[in-house]
Amino acid sequence: QALIPHQGSLAAWDRLFREKRLDQGWQHLKTAARGAGGDPAPSGILGDLEELWTHPGLSAATAQIWAAWLQAAWRVLGFPGVLEEGEKLQFERIRALLREFAAALADEVLPPAGALSWLQQGMKGEILGGPGIQEAGVQVLGWLEMRGLDFDRVFCLGMNSGNFPDAARPLPLLSRAEREQVLGGTQESQDRFAREQFGYLLATAPRLILTRPAQENQEPQVGTPFFLKDWEERRLPLLSRPDGAWVRVPFVQAALARPEGGETPAELQGALALTLPEELHITQVASALSCRFRFVLEDLLGIRELPEIEVGLDPRQRGQKLHETLARFVRLAGPELPPPAAAEALLRQAAQEVLGSAAADIHWQAEWRRWFGDEHTPGLLPAWLDRERERLAKGWRWLGAEVAFRGLARPGWSFSLRGRLDRLDFHPQTGELIVWDYKTGGIPNGVQVFEKREEFQLPGYLWAVREGRIPVPVEEVGALCAGFICLKSSREDHLQHQDYPGKKDCWNDVLAAWEEEVRLLGELLAAGDVRPAPRPAPARKDEGACRYCRLKLICGFSATDGSEDPEE
Repeated sequence: QALIPHQGSLAAWDRLFREKRLDQGWQHLKTAARGAGGDPAPSGILGDLEELWTHPGLSAATAQIWAAWLQAAWRVLGFPGVLEEGEKLQFERIRALLREFAAALADEVLPPAGALSWLQQGMKGEILGGPGIQEAGVQVLGWLEMRGLDFDRVFCLGMNSGNFPDAARPLPLLSRAEREQVLGGTQESQDRFAREQFGYLLATAPRLILTRPAQENQEPQVGTPFFLKDWEERRLPLLSRPDGAWVRVPFVQAALARPEGGETPAELQGALALTLPEELHITQVASALSCRFRFVLEDLLGIRELPEIEVGLDPRQRGQKLHETLARFVRLAGPELPPPAAAEALLRQAAQEVLGSAAADIHWQAEWRRWFGDEHTPGLLPAWLDRERERLAKGWRWLGAEVAFRGLARPGWSFSLRGRLDRLDFHPQTGELIVWDYKTGGIPNGVQVFEKREEFQLPGYLWAVREGRIPVPVEEVGALCAGFICLKSSREDHLQHQDYPGKKDCWNDVLAAWEEEVRLLGELLAAGDVRPAPRPAPARKDEGACRYCRLKLICGFSATDGSEDPEE
């Protein structure tokens, strides 16, 4: 009731709370609510909630106090408001449960989780009835539930010989004689049980309809041996001629209202008048090169899915914090790596500074253990530190971390680019400069990078260095290349520096192709061409660029729209 005047803001608050980890408790919720952009949560609501959550003695209280506190909280929040007749009965049963809870556990001191567990256990025995089953006209029941009941018509599904009678139960620890004593222990027992069930089935309704699939996985199926007559092949046109009960279903009603529906959607045409920003982030360009349609909806129009509240950490948050930790450590350490003990202490300091108050979260504590390990498990970051020490011993030097740039432009481009590369390394003796991109997941192979050209960020970083958008000792640089530092885990194959040693001479071709792709991208977007063209395209079991996309139901793209599978 208290939120009714603010209905227009509820959706925005809900999304904000989800993104700010609502499951982290009242303090996090309060902070997110007070910083809700241009529409802050009303101070009165926050004040009422603050009074509830800061009530003395909430860390542990008796059952009577918990019951009284919960009912007081309902009154403060205006719950449940105006109830319908059916809802009044259900709410009264909840209040009765609270009274039973307070009487049964009276002076028992319980923590919040304990009180909630008792209430949940009490509700398990409550069946909140409603009118739905009685009005639906259709009930879904099992064989045993139907015995003794009377119906007008009964549909039996899947009446194949493999389903009715069912196969004998696997009882590997019983002898043949013992299995004969168990219902379903032998095939003879299953047949007798199925024959009894079929007899009960014949008595439940004057009209009995048995159905079964004629084929499964292109294999013909045999009907149940209890039906001795010939099977008739029937089509069930549920949408064109639905049974009366099905007409209550919304999608059937919609189909009857528009019988001309069902055509394949026409191909999307470039009819959008897009105003492109003068500058795009390189990750946005990478998204656009991967799929223009997804880029326009998510990045330009801001249409994104509502994040779900899930237990644990979002993989993107984990990756971001790890990136920030490594960047802070590189800046703290400088060009020369301290001795092993001091370096690991500095690495832990950097991680603590990055996590801040989040370190109290149990999920981040588990992530800390994954980062630094313990006496039984090697940690990811100490193993990474050993690899970096080996590279520094070979003459490599850290030139920069989290290096930002902007204003990257080439002839024919419709926009300039900005971005931030993860790390720059330089080898003074060989003159080789390498751009590193951290990856907490899998990394692309050489074919994907140099032949299929399906890596869209590294070329942009190399262009930023080549065009002088990032300060480097140009006169000392003899070769420019890029690669990935895989930080998936401390395993040998999950922790590696992949700089594609056999392909370092191919980067010029990659840069030229990428420059042309960005130019064509600008032309297509300016023309309003937002047709989905995912790269890599889905092929067979590999979903390619569509794997994590949430726009599949509206883009209209199918694998047959693109090129054929190269393996065929």
